[in-house]
Amino acid sequence: MPTSTIDLVLSGISDPNNYPPQNALAVGGAYIVTAESSMLRWTNLTGGAVVDMSLYTLFSSLPAEQRNSLLDARVVFDVVNQRFVLMAMNLGSGVSNINIAVSKTANPNDGWYVGSANALLTINGVATYADMPYLSVDGTNIYVSEPQYGSGFQGTQNWVFSHSIYTGGALTTVASEVAPPAQGIYRNIAGGNGLTYYVAVMPQNGQSLLSLQTYSTSANAFSAYTTLALGNSDQGTGGTNYTIGQLGTTLLLDAYDSRIASLAYSGSFLYGLSEVKLPGANTPSIHWFKLDVTNAAAPTVAAQGDITGAGIGQGVGVFNGSLAVDAAGDLLVNFTASSASMYPSDYYVYLAAGQTVFSAPVLYQASTGYFDSGVAGAQRWGAYSTAVADPADPNGFWISNEYVANGWWQTAIAQISLFADTTVNITINDVLITEGNSGASTATFTVSRTGTAAFAVDFATANGTATAGSDYLATLGTLTFAEGQASQTISVTINGDTTVEPDETVFVTLSNPTNGGVLGDAQGQGTISNDDVSATPVTFEKRVAASIDDVEQFASGSVYTSSSDLELTDDVETTGGTGQTVGIRFTGVNIPVGATITNAYIQFQAKESRTGATSVTIRGDASANAAAFAA
Repeated sequence: MPTSTIDLVLSGISDPNNYPPQNALAVGGAYIVTAESSMLRWTNLTGGAVVDMSLYTLFSSLPAEQRNSLLDARVVFDVVNQRFVLMAMNLGSGVSNINIAVSKTANPNDGWYVGSANALLTINGVATYADMPYLSVDGTNIYVSEPQYGSGFQGTQNWVFSHSIYTGGALTTVASEVAPPAQGIYRNIAGGNGLTYYVAVMPQNGQSLLSLQTYSTSANAFSAYTTLALGNSDQGTGGTNYTIGQLGTTLLLDAYDSRIASLAYSGSFLYGLSEVKLPGANTPSIHWFKLDVTNAAAPTVAAQGDITGAGIGQGVGVFNGSLAVDAAGDLLVNFTASSASMYPSDYYVYLAAGQTVFSAPVLYQASTGYFDSGVAGAQRWGAYSTAVADPADPNGFWISNEYVANGWWQTAIAQISLFADTTVNITINDVLITEGNSGASTATFTVSRTGTAAFAVDFATANGTATAGSDYLATLGTLTFAEGQASQTISVTINGDTTVEPDETVFVTLSNPTNGGVLGDAQGQGTISNDDVSATPVTFEKRVAASIDDVEQFASGSVYTSSSDLELTDDVETTGGTGQTVGIRFTGVNIPVGATITNAYIQFQAKESRTGATSVTIRGDASANAAAFAA
C-alpha cells in the first residue's frame, strides 16, 4: 500500500458573521483560491500573499438586485484556459440569480470578469428559485446545475454558459434544461471529452438509485436519462435525517442529506459519492462509486463501497465528503468524522491506482471543541468539502474542510502527496543440489526483494556441515540492485567426490543492506545431497537416543512417554491384557541416496519374561525424517 504525506496545512477563511459555511477550493499553477459564505481569498501555493475580498465587492459592477444576498459559492480552475471560475448564488425577495466571475488570467490579482443569469424560473406554473448550485468547466463551456424550489422541489436547472465572459462579454446561455424532480437533484462534471455528465442519486427500496444523463458539446444537446440501481445498502430516507453527535454537548450536527456531494471523471470512469445510512446504523456513512461510462447510455458499476467511521472509533459517523482522482489514477476521499466521544475533525482516505482496499483514515485537522451556532436544533456543518487533483503532482491532491476552533467554524486547506511503498525487504532462498562424483556443480541461490528503490547488499558463504575448500568453494561479494530490479542470483561451486557420507550443508548469509533495505530471510541454506554408494557393504547400528524416542500407546489411545521398559505385547498390570502399541524412533540414520538395504534388525534387551502364545506385528514409517512422539 502506498503511503501519504501531509505536505502543508493552511488556515483558511473563517467568517464570524455567516453560518453555515459553504466550502470552495481551486488550485492553479501558482495560486490557491477559496471561498466561504460571502468571502473570497486567494494566496500563493504556500499560503502567503493573502488577498481577502468580499463577494459583494467582486460582483460590485452588477446591478444591486443581482448581489443583495450572495452565498453557496463554488470555484474551479480551468486548466485549458488557465483561469479561475467562481460561481455564487444570489437570493432575495423576488430575485434569484447565478453569478459567475472569471479571472482575467491565471493570476487572480489581474482582475475578474463578472456576469449573471436569472434563476427565478417558472416551472409548471410555479415560481421557483435556485439553491446550492454546482459548477464544472471543460475549456469550452461553463456548466451549472442547481435545484429549483417553489412549493417544494420542482426539478434541476442545468445551464450551459459559453466562454464569452472570458473576454469581458455577457454571460451567455448556450443550452439549458429543467430535469424533472423524479430524476433527483443533479450535479455535473465535465469530462473534457466533449461530454458533461449529470448525476443524481436517491435512496430507494433500501439501496441507492442513480440517474445519469449527458450534454454533448458537438450536438449542443442533452441526452435522455438512464437509471442504475447500485445494489448497495442505504436505509436513509434522503431527507434531513443524517445527524451525528459531538463530544461535550447534546447538540447534534446536521450532516445534511443523500444528494450527490462530489463528482470526478478520469479515463472513461465517473466517480461520485453520497451519504448513506447502513443497515442497523444510526450514523451516516459515505458511499462511493466508480462507473464505466464508455457507453454513457448504459453505464455499469466498475467498483463501489462504503467508507465508515469504524477505523476511527466506535459510533463515529462520516459525512461532508468530497473526492478527486489524480493524474496517476489514485482516488482520495475527504470527509468529516464526529461522534459523542470526539469533536468533529477532518480526515482523508485514499485508494491507490491498482489497489482494491482504501487506506486507513488519516487525520489532517482536529477540532478543539464542539460546534454551537447559537441556534437551537441540529447544527448545520456546511454544504460541501472540496478535493481536487494537484495540477503540479501526478500523485497529489489539495483538500479543504471545516473544523471548530475558538468556538466557531474554521477552514483547513491541506496538500497531500501519495508515494509508492518503496520499503525494500530482502530475502534469499534455500537450495538442494546433488553432490556428483567428480568435478564441480553449481548451487544457485536467488536473492529477491520487494519495493522499487535501488540498494546493495553483501553476501558470504559459511560452513554448515560442509567444509569450505573440500566440499565447496567459499565466496563473498556485493549484489547491487538497480531501481525496480526484482532479483539476482549467487552461485556457489560444489565439489564432487565418491565418499559415502551424510548430506551436508553450506550457508549463504546476507548483510549490510543499503538505502533503507530490510533483511527478511537473511540466510539461505544449501543442502549437498550425497549420491555416493559404497561398493563394500557397510554395517552400522543406531540405538534409541532419548526417552521420548520409545513410547507405549494403550488401547485407549493415550501415549506413555516415561516408561522404564517396553512391553512388546501386553502390559497386563496397566491395560489388563487389552494390547498396546510400542513406538520406537531412531535418529541420525544417514542412508546414502541409491544405497540398497540388504538386512535390517531391531534388537531388544529382555527385562521380563512371560510364557504363553502371543504375536507381534512390526510396521515401519515411510519417512525420511520421522516426527518425534508426542504424549
